[in-house]
Amino acid sequence: MEGSQPSEDAKHRRYERMVGGVTLIATLAAAGFAGGAYVQAKRQADIAQAALIESDHPFLDLGIKRNADVPRGGKAYLSTTLTITNQGSRAAALRYAEFAIVDKGTVPEAMSVIAKPGLAALGLNCAGQAIGKVIPAGRGIRIECNSVVPKQNGIAQHLIGAMFYSGQLGTQWRRTVNLVEMTNGDWIDTRPFQELETKIDPALP
Repeated sequence: MEGSQPSEDAKHRRYERMVGGVTLIATLAAAGFAGGAYVQAKRQADIAQAALIESDHPFLDLGIKRNADVPRGGKAYLSTTLTITNQGSRAAALRYAEFAIVDKGTVPEAMSVIAKPGLAALGLNCAGQAIGKVIPAGRGIRIECNSVVPKQNGIAQHLIGAMFYSGQLGTQWRRTVNLVEMTNGDWIDTRPFQELETKIDPALP
């Protein structure tokens, strides 16, 4: 009987190791399942949040009406009426909008400034800055935009600008424009293959 004691102890230890191994495997499996479930839940939450933000996305469209040139000091200045229309299904908060009419050669410099924003710093701002305007769905606001740069023969003028806006959830977008007038009176953007609207960090101005 005494000789059988080590054998019983060995069996007991093997049993404990077996139970411990099974428990460890079960624990790891449960952790893996929980981790996978967390990843899947987070992915679904991210998709739902993105869909919610997109459903709150206001789409602002810029319309341009050409007015008669404004004579001043023997020179002619381009005059337009801009209409910012909310094409989305929710109200849009227009946080900031600024526009200018510039000669083709100064477009790169002016476009770099509107990213800050601040066309007024260049003395190019053609209209009062639109700040803190709420535009309901299907409605719009008008801005008179007269150039501060006189027209010159053979030099094309561009209407450039930027609009910063958000939906009701606070997500912000920025849209830039760089438009040139065609002979038929239509205005087209000179960057047809670029992304003209981007989502921006709410911390930015």
